[in-house]
Amino acid sequence: MLNETVNNGNQNASLEASWYGYDVGEVLQISLTVVYSVTLITALLGNLILLRIIRLRRPPTTVSILLSSMAVSDLLTALFVMPYTICYFYVQHEWFPGVTGVITCKFINFVVGTTIAVSIFALLTISLERYMAVVRPMLYPSFIKRPILLSAAIWVFSALFMSFYLYIHDTYTIDGVTLCVMDWEPLFSNEYSPKFFFSSVAAILYVVPLFIIAILSCLIIKKLNRTKRALSSDQPAEHLSDTFRKRHQRVMRMLIVIVVLFTVCWLPVHVIHILVYFYGEIYMSLPPSLPLFLFWVSHLNSALNPCVVILLNDSFRKSFRVIFHSLCRGNHIPSSNINKTCRNGCLPRRRARMYSVVQWSKRDNTTPLTVFEVKHE
Repeated sequence: MLNETVNNGNQNASLEASWYGYDVGEVLQISLTVVYSVTLITALLGNLILLRIIRLRRPPTTVSILLSSMAVSDLLTALFVMPYTICYFYVQHEWFPGVTGVITCKFINFVVGTTIAVSIFALLTISLERYMAVVRPMLYPSFIKRPILLSAAIWVFSALFMSFYLYIHDTYTIDGVTLCVMDWEPLFSNEYSPKFFFSSVAAILYVVPLFIIAILSCLIIKKLNRTKRALSSDQPAEHLSDTFRKRHQRVMRMLIVIVVLFTVCWLPVHVIHILVYFYGEIYMSLPPSLPLFLFWVSHLNSALNPCVVILLNDSFRKSFRVIFHSLCRGNHIPSSNINKTCRNGCLPRRRARMYSVVQWSKRDNTTPLTVFEVKHE
C-alpha cells in the first residue's frame, strides 16, 4: 500500500521519484516505530487469544468460524505487513536484490491486499448470516450447512481477487539500489491502470460491502424491534423468544462496532489512493507524517478487532478470564473449562441441530414470530 508506480514521463514518475528520496525524519521514525510496535504486539496477542478461545469452544458456530478468519487475517497483518511498514520508515522502497527480493516484494504486498479483502468479506458474510438467522430463518439451515467451506471460499476469492498484486509488484535497480515498486507494463498502462484498479478496490472492498452491510443491519434491527413489540411477557414460550432476540441483539451490537471501526480505520487509506492517482499535486502537498499516520490507523484495526470481540461477547469474555487465570497459574487449559463459561450462546458438546420455533402474536395470529431454538439429540 505504500508503493508507488514506476513510470517515465508522467505524473506518477515524479511521485515515485519523490518517495524514493523521501526523508521520514528521525523523530517521526522513532515515534512511528514505537506506536507500530505496540500495535503489533497487541494485534499478535489479541488475535492469538481470540483464536485460542474459538478453538476451545465446542461446537464452533458459524459466526465464530468467520471471526476466526478475520483473526487469522489480522494475525497475518501483524506478522508481515506491520514489520514491513516499520522497515519502510528507514529504507522506503529499498529492497533485497535477487530472487529473494522479487519473491518477498510480491508476497508481502499480496498479503496486504488479501488480508483487507478477507476482513471485509468476512464481515459481509457475518451480516448475511445474521440476516438469515433473524429475518429469513427458514433458509438459515441451508445457508450454514458448510461454514468451514464458506470461510475457505472467502480466502480463495480474496486471494484470487488480489492476485493482481503478484503481477504489478516487482523489484527494479536504479543507481545501484534495488526498489520494490509497482509496474503495470507491458500488459497495462502505468498511467490509467492504477486509477481503474484502485477505484475498483475502493468500490469492491469498501463502498459496496459496507452499503450492503448497512442495509442488512437495518433490516435485522427492524425485525428485532418488531419482534420485541409483539412479544408478551406472560407466556413461557415467548420468554424463550425474548431470550433469543436479546442474543441476536448482542451479536448485532458486536458486529456493528466492528463494522464502524473498519469503516473509520480504512476510509483514509482509500482517500489517499484516490489522491495519489487522481490528484497527485494535492497528495504531494500533504505533510509527510499525515499519510504514514493514516496507514497506521488502518493497521490499528487489526489490533482493535479481537479486543472488541472479546469485550462485547459475554461467553468470549468469560473464556478469556479462564485462559488468563490458567496462564497466570501455569495450568493447562482444557476445553471443558471454556465450555463451562458459556451462557446463552454456547452449546454442550453433544450433537445439536437447529430447528425453527414458530410463535404467533396474540394480537395478530397470522404473523409468525420465528426464532431459533436448540434441540439436542
